[in-house]
Amino acid sequence: MFVVVVEAQSVTRAAHRLGLSPSSVSQQLAALEAALGAKLIERSARSFRLTRAGTLFLEPARQLLDDVSAAKASLAHAEHAPR
Repeated sequence: MFVVVVEAQSVTRAAHRLGLSPSSVSQQLAALEAALGAKLIERSARSFRLTRAGTLFLEPARQLLDDVSAAKASLAHAEHAPR
């Protein structure tokens, strides 16, 4: 969700892409920030910017998503491979 919010540069646009309500996305983002103990995004009605922590967290988050996608693709390939 964090990566989608960053790419959309907006909680509202991210919520639309994810098929969720903006409040749900905001709550989940706040929960992630609480779990990490760091503010990731500074946002107001007119601005959106990654904090230093957000900048540091973005690439590892993207890598995790890529790793999950690769693992799912590998599993799907294995399911269809001859035995």
